[in-house]
Amino acid sequence: MRKEVALAHNIEMINESNIVRLSLIGELTLADHDSARADAARSLVDNGWNKLLINAVDAEPRMSAVEDYEFTAGHRSNLPVDLQTAIVHRPGEIDKFQFIVNVGLNRGMNMKLFTDEPKAVDWLLNC
Repeated sequence: MRKEVALAHNIEMINESNIVRLSLIGELTLADHDSARADAARSLVDNGWNKLLINAVDAEPRMSAVEDYEFTAGHRSNLPVDLQTAIVHRPGEIDKFQFIVNVGLNRGMNMKLFTDEPKAVDWLLNC
């Protein structure tokens, strides 16, 4: 059962592991993604952390392939340089997120895609 949530994203700190968890929720536009990235970047910098867990299981992105590319290509100038990013999404819808990860990897970012959040956290802790 899906719960109704008014927020497009939620930020929480996983203090014992120095990870910022960004949960993306509902139908998301480019503006929603920009806002979420800015909030995550602020949390990372404020805490001096470099690990980002993006949980997109409850997200329904509404961006074109061009917007996905441009948004992801902009991570280098909007996020900490040494950032390690794990993205979690539903198993049946991995293709779109794999494109996003490939763009990030091609820009020199340390990113990986998962369908299981505990495995994503484990990867972040062992990077």
